[in-house]
Amino acid sequence: MASEFKVRRARLSDAAAIAQFVNAAQSGRPSALEVTRSSVIERFGQIGFVVVEHTGELVGLLGWQVENLIVGVTDTLVASSVADPMAVARALVSHMEAAALDLRAEVVLLFLPADSRPELVAFWHGLGYEFTCVDDLHRASREAIAESGLDARNVMSKLLREDAVQRSM
Repeated sequence: MASEFKVRRARLSDAAAIAQFVNAAQSGRPSALEVTRSSVIERFGQIGFVVVEHTGELVGLLGWQVENLIVGVTDTLVASSVADPMAVARALVSHMEAAALDLRAEVVLLFLPADSRPELVAFWHGLGYEFTCVDDLHRASREAIAESGLDARNVMSKLLREDAVQRSM
């Protein structure tokens, strides 16, 4: 990725910029709720964010959380105005995966919308993510999916470590 892009973990001081970025992306969607600085700060208590900046402006965002060695990707958003949105998305995912490995996470679970475009599926597949039969996952992963309440038919996963612990901590 070009050197003018900066990928980093988001800080609380980024909350207003994150809210503005999300609201700009949602403009024109009648059912979209306005995201506030306060709601972003509250979300920091639940998930971590990775951001990509270009010339001081936010152009990418990925939200994720780790529990019981399992990463759940909660949010991804890339500005349509950047020249290479796929490079921004790859940078977000790469940064998240590296941080997850530092935390000794074993697997990343990704819940795609039921109506996902083929390009989105191909993007994640290109990064090593595969559609996963929930029954084939480790028990802790199955429990994480059940607790999420999300549609388990559209789960993609990527194994981060071969030396899995095999039990929840």
